[in-house]
Amino acid sequence: MLKLRLKNNVVLCFTEHWVKVVYLNFIQIDQYKLVIHISRKIYDYGGSCINVKKVSGLRNLIVLKL
Repeated sequence: MLKLRLKNNVVLCFTEHWVKVVYLNFIQIDQYKLVIHISRKIYDYGGSCINVKKVSGLRNLIVLKL
């Protein structure tokens, strides 16, 4: 069911994911690449991340790190 819903989405944004930085790179969503993430260092909760679909026509993606 989730695959059908992700079919037309190019960007996936997650907030309050509660995943620590060391684990974020191990979580992979088929056909998507993690482009930026923020996780709290002191507390276990919070965090945001953005995943972008690997599309052949998508050449220029500017990501600003805060």
